[in-house]
Amino acid sequence: MSPDRRPVERRPDPADRRRRIIALTAPGRALVEALAAAAATEQDRFLRALTGPERAQLNRLLQRLYAAHVPDPGPGA
Repeated sequence: MSPDRRPVERRPDPADRRRRIIALTAPGRALVEALAAAAATEQDRFLRALTGPERAQLNRLLQRLYAAHVPDPGPGA
């Protein structure tokens, strides 16, 4: 992949020369935006049988299930 098309770049951390910062490049941001749009389109297609309130209820229930099975990292995490 040519350097101008890489989705991320590594650069030195100005505050600590031992560390490297990983950041999205412009092509990386464009890729993330395209993937998010495609995911939203597919989600809408998948959930089209549900009304708005039903989708909201499903989302609340899924959040509750997630919270019950994934530990809270706590403050400062």
